[in-house]
Amino acid sequence: MLNIENKFLLKKNLSAENKRLVADIQNEWGKQNHGVLHFQEIALRELLKAYPGNKNYDEVLTKCAFINDMFSTHVYNEELKEIATKISSYAEFDGKLSDGKQNELITMISKNERGILLSFATKYCAVHQEKRFPIYDSLVVNALCYYQKEDNFYTKGFAKKGLKDYGKYMTVYDAFISYYGLTDCSYREVDKYLWTIVKMSSNKQT
Repeated sequence: MLNIENKFLLKKNLSAENKRLVADIQNEWGKQNHGVLHFQEIALRELLKAYPGNKNYDEVLTKCAFINDMFSTHVYNEELKEIATKISSYAEFDGKLSDGKQNELITMISKNERGILLSFATKYCAVHQEKRFPIYDSLVVNALCYYQKEDNFYTKGFAKKGLKDYGKYMTVYDAFISYYGLTDCSYREVDKYLWTIVKMSSNKQT
């Protein structure tokens, strides 16, 4: 059961206030995990500047390993190598990443013998194109479920299990953004907000 403080909650028809709240929460995000996230994100930006493309296997594998560690996605080393091979050998990857071909790329990266590595796949794409790919994360899903229960922001059939379909997840995510007037915010900013309010709620309960 989430216990989110009222001062951190978005309100319908208060777009300006909601955008300010999302902006304010960005600093709180960096303070989580003992402040490590802030410095990891700086390092990630430098890594992406050094290796912006996705054609070189070693560069892609380096990014995969860093993202796996930073976001704690628990992908095995051999799986990271397989993913790096898939990405670097796909000639159209960078073009489709820029065009926002979400379902195709997420499906390609996430398919795995162990299951669907949806969280890692969305995070890899999102750090390259944060305005085109919302991150799938269990804490974000919990936040969306919380808001759905409170405000019913999505009226076309909401089911937590259904959010594991990335196309459906994006539709619900976009509905959330529209409902609370956050269209000027990037997916990454909204992701940080949703993740942080759940993380802070969890910290208070431990």
